[in-house]
Amino acid sequence: TLDWRLWDEFPPDGNLPSIYEKVLIQDYDDVMERGFATILFSTELKNGIHERSVEDFLYYHFEHKQVWSKAWRRFYAKTGIPILIGGRSEHPLDMLQSYRGINQLVMDMYTIPDKLIEVMEWLADYEVMQAAQEAETMGAGELPGAENIFFYNGGPPGMPPDLYDKLYIPIAKKMIDAWVERGFNVWAHWDNDLTAHLAGIRTLADGLPKGRLLMDLEKTDMKKAKEVLGGVIPICGNVPSSLMVYGTPDEVDAYCRELIEDCAPGGGFILGAECETPWDSKRENVVAMKRCAAKYGTY
Repeated sequence: TLDWRLWDEFPPDGNLPSIYEKVLIQDYDDVMERGFATILFSTELKNGIHERSVEDFLYYHFEHKQVWSKAWRRFYAKTGIPILIGGRSEHPLDMLQSYRGINQLVMDMYTIPDKLIEVMEWLADYEVMQAAQEAETMGAGELPGAENIFFYNGGPPGMPPDLYDKLYIPIAKKMIDAWVERGFNVWAHWDNDLTAHLAGIRTLADGLPKGRLLMDLEKTDMKKAKEVLGGVIPICGNVPSSLMVYGTPDEVDAYCRELIEDCAPGGGFILGAECETPWDSKRENVVAMKRCAAKYGTY
């Protein structure tokens, strides 16, 4: 779990360490030639991975997945509650933010967009395969919920629509189509305010059977999302985290009611949190949100 507290030891005092980025990818062609593992296991990454034993590494990457799957199967057999996801994946452009650095990546978007598309196509094939393998290991087709692929992020914040439609949407479409063709569902958990990109997002459903793609939106205007995506892509969201932590049950009730009134007509809406329900949410606010779904969300 990420810890976004301010750390005094990072200069200047009070800045987030995530601001200080190291460019790990110097040459896209070199990465594609040598393989992405040269980045994942780079000695420049100070994440402790090189301190792990070979036995621990092999267990985590092979045996642990089987152990995890068996544990969830026992959970389902005991409770009858399906799991949420079987596999997960990230859009290549979001991955490159971490390995190229946001400043350099933005430069690449404008100076070498064709090369950026080439490396994203290459990464997309890898991500599709990895997520599908995870879901199959978890028990897709046997364990309810394991057929769902969690496809997260949503692109660098502030991208103009023309760049978003050129660099983000086509790669996302390729990945979603590949998963659906293989029998999976896609839960697209996309952060940031994507209101300006809703027209492009709508095209992600082109050619797909209904109900195979869900858009889970964080900061996006949900009323506008319903107007653009309604009847095409079901949407989920987006009660603010700040409201769940600092608000009152009455404020949560009012917000949820407005969301439901804006987004529920005609179906295709799931009341949900902004990104996830914060661990430090007030219990009474979580209860209020749950009650709102039953009180205002029935058909």
